[in-house]
Amino acid sequence: MNKGIKTIFCMTLAFALMAGIITACTDKATNNKSSSINGSSEDSIVVPVVSETTEPSDASYESDPSDPAVPEKGTAGDYEYRIVSKDECRTTQTERGYYIDKLEQEGSPFYIVICAGEKNTGGYDIEIVGVDYQDGALTITVKETSPEPGDMVTQAFEYPCCILELDKMPAALNIVNTDGVAFNDINSTDKEA
Repeated sequence: MNKGIKTIFCMTLAFALMAGIITACTDKATNNKSSSINGSSEDSIVVPVVSETTEPSDASYESDPSDPAVPEKGTAGDYEYRIVSKDECRTTQTERGYYIDKLEQEGSPFYIVICAGEKNTGGYDIEIVGVDYQDGALTITVKETSPEPGDMVTQAFEYPCCILELDKMPAALNIVNTDGVAFNDINSTDKEA
């Protein structure tokens, strides 16, 4: 067993050294691509070239299927939203659907809790991949994932969820997955029963 630990330690140390060398080479190459203020290469002040990134300025955000990242904060129409961190998302909702929650304080935001339902193992997830406002309706698109056959997963019940915080509620709300399957309003199905 000690031989295995030594091997892993040596491999880790070698990888760390190589990563340091690669990083040093990358930093050196980056500095060579810098531009100078006065145009000469000797005794000049080096100014690194910086690229600017901007967030979409649209009134809505719909994700690219190859890159499902949605800005954590944004606007869709007149509605400001924030995607709540997975660390803050806890539910034991056994039914697949969504419900709306709000704190009792004046001016509190609305929380749209989208639940994948009870799962008997780990490896399942749900995430927001699109927030769009059109024709008076706010549409939230989510991506549901499940483990592949043969994946190592925890053997415990899980309740995957995601939460979108809104500053105010729209007149119409649609929640669908990437296949176009709608989520039911859990609150309205409770009232009907």
